[in-house]
Amino acid sequence: MGQLTRSDIERKLLTGMPVSWNDGNKKKSQLLLSDPKARSLFKFLLTTSVRSPVGLTDAFIKSLATAYKSGEDPASYIKTGPSQVGDVALWKLHAIETEGFGGINTWNGPVFRFEFDQESLLLEGPNGSGKSSLVAAILWALTEERPRAQADGQAHDSKPVFESCNKPPVGQWPPIACYPSTAADLAVPPRVRVQLEFVDEHGKTAIVERILEKGVINSNIDPQFDVPSVFLETGLLMPSRLSALRLSGGANRLTDAVQKLTGLDDLVAIGQLVEGLCHKSREYLGVSHQRKPAPATYSCLSVGTAGT
Repeated sequence: MGQLTRSDIERKLLTGMPVSWNDGNKKKSQLLLSDPKARSLFKFLLTTSVRSPVGLTDAFIKSLATAYKSGEDPASYIKTGPSQVGDVALWKLHAIETEGFGGINTWNGPVFRFEFDQESLLLEGPNGSGKSSLVAAILWALTEERPRAQADGQAHDSKPVFESCNKPPVGQWPPIACYPSTAADLAVPPRVRVQLEFVDEHGKTAIVERILEKGVINSNIDPQFDVPSVFLETGLLMPSRLSALRLSGGANRLTDAVQKLTGLDDLVAIGQLVEGLCHKSREYLGVSHQRKPAPATYSCLSVGTAGT
């Protein structure tokens, strides 16, 4: 597969380009989503935390069918290729501004802003002072990821909130957002915003902003801020994933570690999910048969299987 990063692989698949590699027997294999519906389904699966074909919710099945029938083709608006390393400008982080971000902001508190002035920064402080949260905010704004060793799923996935031990949860809340002061406030979806301001060697400014609002993430990235994904993956994501690695016994421990380090473990999980959804003996086909419209759901999975 050469030097493709996870972002490169996702981009190729979403734009209808083939991803090729040699397997363990040096046999060439290829993955291609040639149908727009398959690309739309893949884009949807990238945004959901569902990775098991059992225990599926009505909301997931409905959203899967909606993605199939949407008529949207990611290839129509996603760039076809990554930037070349030698073609990009030198950008330095000038300032960060956050709102509602867990570990930095307080509930209904003021907007946090810090200016790095394009200088290197050494963070020192006790546990819980916000060092990791500041790095996580930068990481989330640039990649939409916030790898954490103690939590599975995506950064914006809601998790149960417990008021005290041995009692049922009082609500759901995404850990990326700062927690409210009362349980009643859990009923209102949080708003999280991180804005990064970069300056290049010519004094030009580029803004990168990511916002979580009402459960939906939107990003605004200045087109001139065109940074190769290999820089983001090796410089930010891989170091942050190191704490999640667990090298234990087993023949595949090194393979598992590499997949987790590179983020390819999630793409493998999506492939296994699709395989389970398309398997005639598995839960999805039996359940979806009772939930209309079943024909569209069947055909979309057939397209996805053929494409992958």
